[in-house]
Amino acid sequence: MTLQTFQSVKASISKETDSLLNKKTVSRVFDGLGDNSPNYFSISSHAISEFDQNYINRNFSRDTITNEQVGIAQTVFEKLEETQNYIDLISSKDFAILPIGVKKKIGTITYTMAINKAKIMPEYTEVTAFVHIRIPQSENDGTPIELFFGADNIKISHQGGIYGDANLVLLGDIGIPINGGNGLVALKGGFDLETLGKGKAFKLDGGISSNGIFYNSNQEMGREPFTYFLQGNLNISFYQFSMPISYSYSNQGEQLNYNLPFNINRLSLHPKYKWVQGHAGSVAMSFSPYTLNGHQFTGGGVELTPNGPWKVSVMAGRMLKATEFDGDEQTIPAFQRMGYGVKVGYEQEKYSAGVIAFYAKDDINSIAPVPDEQEIAPKENLVLSLEGSYKLLSNLQLNATYATSGMTQDLRAEVLDSRPSNLAGLFLEDRISTEYFDAFRAGLDYSFDKSTLGVAYERIAPGYETLGAYFFNNDFENITVNSSTVLFDNKLNLAFNIGYQRDNLKNQKERSMNRTVGSLNATYNASELLTITGSYSNFTTFTNARVDQFEVINDDNLLDDQYDVLDYKQLSQNANININYILSKKEDLQQNININYALADVSNAEDGVVRIGNASTFHNGNVSYTMGLPNKNVNITTALN
Repeated sequence: MTLQTFQSVKASISKETDSLLNKKTVSRVFDGLGDNSPNYFSISSHAISEFDQNYINRNFSRDTITNEQVGIAQTVFEKLEETQNYIDLISSKDFAILPIGVKKKIGTITYTMAINKAKIMPEYTEVTAFVHIRIPQSENDGTPIELFFGADNIKISHQGGIYGDANLVLLGDIGIPINGGNGLVALKGGFDLETLGKGKAFKLDGGISSNGIFYNSNQEMGREPFTYFLQGNLNISFYQFSMPISYSYSNQGEQLNYNLPFNINRLSLHPKYKWVQGHAGSVAMSFSPYTLNGHQFTGGGVELTPNGPWKVSVMAGRMLKATEFDGDEQTIPAFQRMGYGVKVGYEQEKYSAGVIAFYAKDDINSIAPVPDEQEIAPKENLVLSLEGSYKLLSNLQLNATYATSGMTQDLRAEVLDSRPSNLAGLFLEDRISTEYFDAFRAGLDYSFDKSTLGVAYERIAPGYETLGAYFFNNDFENITVNSSTVLFDNKLNLAFNIGYQRDNLKNQKERSMNRTVGSLNATYNASELLTITGSYSNFTTFTNARVDQFEVINDDNLLDDQYDVLDYKQLSQNANININYILSKKEDLQQNININYALADVSNAEDGVVRIGNASTFHNGNVSYTMGLPNKNVNITTALN
């Protein structure tokens, strides 16, 4: 047999580990190719296979980290095949059941994308996605060759489409023998330093919005004639490093003749590198609903989310600035308040556990003494929380959260010698004005086929409060049941929720309230162009008001009093239907029309009777047309309401 000329080319590869999906190939040196050699493989018809399975095993073996990521991807796709939770188009509203996927067959190759994690943000949903491709080529033993890709932090806009960039990474280097093993196609995975300088290393984008309000009246001016608001964001990116910057500025604060304990004008920076996310400036972070929950502070924070089981978040900053009382009734005096928090979580496939600590304290000496009628006192607060989840079965998960809050309402109060048995009391100096409260929530979630069913119980003790939130409801007990399902070849998504709530847990109030709530949401994807959504909610509130016993004792005619309790009932119903149709979906022109109708009905009944003036019904409808020019980043919307 005549052998063709063959140049043996072997690749030695050095690697290092990096971020999510994390095998990053940083250099590649080819032995056997000189500087003047053409950069290609010559394929010969060797009688003996050069690139056999042993060669593949030697040169394309996966490291531990890559194997771990491929294993995660395989598990996600196996679960997706089991649930068949596939849809045609993915948007933020579809993340109730995970994993969710899209499967397309082009020719003889099937492409499958799966999303297994989703984090809802104000403007987009941040997801982790994997892509699976099974190619026609096979191993020597006949096993089909599978390619797995992955990506972290893909941002899916709530309006549809990708928010920013989305880059998939091939998990590991893949060798594909061809021509009976006489040739080889090598696919290189991960991030390659050789590509530096060839793509867009540096990116700069952002947006700005402005609003102005003109005011004029022939009466006494109660406000400035012109107020403006400027808001914007700027995102600076350099490969895996990004620096989102957001700001807001207004002359509204200059127009006020009284003081506020916070800044109206704000600037925040959110640098991110791989799994390290920073926050600096006027920012907000959330640990849980019962601890730190969206309170603005001036300072900094860090979130560490490496690929291992540990997740850590910390923050420190000024929650309120010192604000002196100047005699104006609109001024809100405040002591300077500093806050500190830490959250540590440990996550495994079957279980997770976390601990949260948040501490805030006012500086007594930060402002001059405030008149007693202002009812302003320096406070101190320590909140400790434990949370966790456990998979009882592959499709049955239990989760629970417990929090205890120690609140000192006045730091000037006398210190007590005794130590309370409460967990927070072990670390907080106990005073006469110190109180301890707790909160608890537990839930059970079950998934089957393309459906989910969940039950949850929540109890917030009377008086529970945290300085890490602006407002907190307490003294209530909740029981809720929720479910969701997908029907008609994944075109119809249904979700419902029903719950019962009561307050006055310790019977200390003159009025007790019981609420029932039910809601139904439906989304029907009739086609790639037509989407119909609808919702209905029903809120019923029962109020039992006890008659003042002092008035009863002093009533001359007790026989006229038929009841010692007055019953009030409020029924609120809301319905909404939305139709969205895409007229054009071209690269240079996008058009859609949206039709919306909303109904709100409220009635109040006293002892079962709805009196005149105690019922109202509102109808609202609007039609809007939007034209987008993607190449010019321009959107034009007209609406009729």
